[in-house]
Amino acid sequence: MSDEATDGLNAVFNTPGGRAHLTRRLGLPAAASEAFKHFGLSSIANILGAIKMAKHLALGPEQVIVTVATDGHAMYRSELDRFLARRGARAP
Repeated sequence: MSDEATDGLNAVFNTPGGRAHLTRRLGLPAAASEAFKHFGLSSIANILGAIKMAKHLALGPEQVIVTVATDGHAMYRSELDRFLARRGARAP
């Protein structure tokens, strides 16, 4: 997984605006989008890897891949701040 992919999803999952976007655009319940704030960079990379593997294996809706959320966002606050600064955005 690329740093850009994990950093980008970290910004979506761990900012109020990012989570609101998930709710508005995807219709995700607010409680579900709030749960994403607990995922750190390694967890996000694991999720992206599982999605990529499911696509590679052409899995259907009745098939499942399980992955592990290995870390939380608390370890990566400074990474999020740096990513947002590079994008010209302010940290929440």
